[in-house]
Amino acid sequence: MGGEEWRHCQDPPALEIPVGSRRCIRDVLIAVLRCGRQGVEYTGNYEKEGMGRPVIILRGSAEENIIADWMEKGLGMKWAWIMVNTHREEVGLSLVTVSTCNGGISPSRDAARALPP
Repeated sequence: MGGEEWRHCQDPPALEIPVGSRRCIRDVLIAVLRCGRQGVEYTGNYEKEGMGRPVIILRGSAEENIIADWMEKGLGMKWAWIMVNTHREEVGLSLVTVSTCNGGISPSRDAARALPP
């Protein structure tokens, strides 16, 4: 149904958007409008201002390698988390939660691990 038909409709079709998705869609629309005002093309890459938590485990870091090594050995996230915190304690960094370690697995390492030997 194109926009022309909607003009004459008393009840245009509603989008059934799950409640949890509305904020994400709103953020994308705001980013599109911001790009339009700035005269640049919207690429999908935008920075949320003041939102989200800072990344603790960086790609290519020792912590990421520790997580990948322990997961590749099949010893699970609990042991990977213990080893990451052991390393962080040794180098004088604050300890992290299991959730932080879970977020420290980059998709490229996951994909490589899924390949047959």
